[in-house]
Amino acid sequence: MKSVLFVYLKYLYFLPILVEAFFISFFLTPIVGTIAKKFGIYDLPPSERSDPTAKRRIHDTRKLKLGGISVVIPFIILVLIYIHINLDLIVFMSAILILLIGGIVDDIFDISAKYQLVIQIIATLTVVLFGIDIDYVSKPLGGLFSLNKIPFDLFGIHLYLISVFLTIIWILVIINAVKWMTGTDGLTEGNVSIIAIIIALLSIRFQTYDTAYMGFIFGGLMLGFLFYNFYPSKIFSGAAGKSVYGFIIAVLSIYSGAKLASTLMVLSIPVIDLVWVIISRIIEEKPKSILSLLNINDKRHLHHRLLALGISQKNVAIIEYIFTGFIGIIALILTGFHKAIILAAILLIVFIIIVSITQISKRKANLN
Repeated sequence: MKSVLFVYLKYLYFLPILVEAFFISFFLTPIVGTIAKKFGIYDLPPSERSDPTAKRRIHDTRKLKLGGISVVIPFIILVLIYIHINLDLIVFMSAILILLIGGIVDDIFDISAKYQLVIQIIATLTVVLFGIDIDYVSKPLGGLFSLNKIPFDLFGIHLYLISVFLTIIWILVIINAVKWMTGTDGLTEGNVSIIAIIIALLSIRFQTYDTAYMGFIFGGLMLGFLFYNFYPSKIFSGAAGKSVYGFIIAVLSIYSGAKLASTLMVLSIPVIDLVWVIISRIIEEKPKSILSLLNINDKRHLHHRLLALGISQKNVAIIEYIFTGFIGIIALILTGFHKAIILAAILLIVFIIIVSITQISKRKANLN
């Protein structure tokens, strides 16, 4: 009985930081919104835009941007307050600042996808070159598989090629999977808050308590911001938040002891959606380069397809929250071989669902 009580108390110990983070972003977001309004930093509706991005935008009124500031800045401050400062943490926070500054510039000047990708790569290389990388992955049947293969030196830094390569790919994929999820009010923010809390709970189980603190801080801040971002939204995260959210999730999954399978499981919708959109663009648009691929603006994402079926913005978000939460519970319960099997099954099921919804929405569009 005492051991069971201790387990629950261990989780409840982190509740105050979740609540504190919630109220910080809850009270800070209106202030950030006032600043954005004063300087006229809005996300314009399609009717007021002439650029290619107008095709994929669905809001019909001006929306304040820069909302990500009310999450990212407090995240940095709270992490530095609650967690012992070391080189890894300084590097992590520095990389977040790089993305934040780039995002603010993007919110103000609408920079191209090419420069957005460059900023993502700089932030990713910042953490990787200073040793925040995936050293191993868990084997489904138990044990660990080391990725510290093919050593090399770069600027006097000792690195491993396989580990560095996979870490870079992992971070960039998660950044863009989360970023591309943005399309309806509160969709990204609600899903990310669930994912952050799932990572925090997993971190407690595996006794990586610094990651648990960061997960609960991030999850609480996202929930506080979601109060203003859920449909009908008053403010958007903007680029100041979108790229940073995925980056934080990607790095936290590494910090938590390479819980990549669990993270991939709860991110199954945005990751498979990203893969499917890329495949569709390559087949239908035949882009000549990666930059051409990224510059395509369309309504191929899952949330666009669901909206085309007549589902409201609010319900699209709620459906995805429920799915993410359900998968998160599975990730918390399962371990080892069973988790690997369920992960493969979930990825396949999500892929089939996305392809099916795509085909149904296309047929409906053709009938209309």
